[in-house]
Amino acid sequence: AIAMSTSEAAPKNPLLCSHCGLACASRNELFRHLAKGCDPDVARAKKSDKVRLALAISYLGTSYHGCVGNEKDEEQYPTVEGRVLRAVRK
Repeated sequence: AIAMSTSEAAPKNPLLCSHCGLACASRNELFRHLAKGCDPDVARAKKSDKVRLALAISYLGTSYHGCVGNEKDEEQYPTVEGRVLRAVRK
């Protein structure tokens, strides 16, 4: 666990960092501390070069053979997924 309370009954007790034991007055303070590098998983996640992207796609399905791509027959039986991936790769 990343955050631990010294007592569940008393919310005014500080939250403790499970990595170094630092006492924080609030969850925000604790998470800022973790993000600055105390938690190697949080620091590693921020340095990632990956970008998340969400697409909303609508189509007329008459020219396609389903949504899920089929690598073997994509040229003969085009799918929505296959055409989207082809466009993204260009």
